[in-house]
Amino acid sequence: MKKIYILTTLLFFTAIIIFFKPLIFATDNESSAVNKVASEILDKKDKLKDKKIGIFYFTNLDGKETAEGKRLSQKLLEQLIKKDKLTFVERSEIAKLLKAHEIEQLGVVDADSLKEEGKVLPIDVMIAGTITILGPKVGELSVKGVNIVTGEIYFMINSQFEPESNFSYQEDQNLLNLNKKSPEQARIVQNTYNGLLTMSVNRPFIFLLVVLNDNELSLLQDKRPRLYNFLQKRKHDIKDNSNFMQRMAKLKNGLAILRTNSPDKYNVIMKRKDEILSRKKQ
Repeated sequence: MKKIYILTTLLFFTAIIIFFKPLIFATDNESSAVNKVASEILDKKDKLKDKKIGIFYFTNLDGKETAEGKRLSQKLLEQLIKKDKLTFVERSEIAKLLKAHEIEQLGVVDADSLKEEGKVLPIDVMIAGTITILGPKVGELSVKGVNIVTGEIYFMINSQFEPESNFSYQEDQNLLNLNKKSPEQARIVQNTYNGLLTMSVNRPFIFLLVVLNDNELSLLQDKRPRLYNFLQKRKHDIKDNSNFMQRMAKLKNGLAILRTNSPDKYNVIMKRKDEILSRKKQ
């Protein structure tokens, strides 16, 4: 009888675990979480030595700057300066250059884009972060350090925290759900969207080569041969640039994932494509 009672009790609690999703609680406040991230970054200080480092404002899953992202990125900068003698480039100097090249206004900051613009920015290493809302009072900070010259990832660090106040924004629910199922695919969606927005401004013809499908290119060849020939010339000019060709292939593959998982963002990219095609008619 006792065994039956114990078995019944275990089954009862197992049912609770299965059918009721547990609440998520953060164990650290913002400062403690940032301090942990700073300590882990400094474990890699040999790689960061003699490098010029830029810490960018952290974003939400959608790639947009937020009050929380600005606050935590500033706290991280202060902790790193306090703990070790590394070389940091002023955020205002980076912002000025990003704005001059029409990147900042689009909310676009990703390692691949900056690698293409490597000669523009006076930094060797980019530290960027994403804040994901896990619950009403729980966030997760994910920080990545990348050498924008070589593309080497120096570190990827996650730390949960309780925000100082309620979050100032709501996550894109589709992107949040995707991130729960596959953080990698969520990252691809964000990087593809941001990367294509950047490319549409800085390299509109390359952007067209990425987003136009075979049927559209065939139609372009019939209806607008001059533009088609120009695009083919641009494709020929960059074919020996392996880094650039890889970047284009990643964006093209990412576009298919974007279409499936974030139709609104995909439509923004398609609208940008139509605007550029319309502009090139003039």
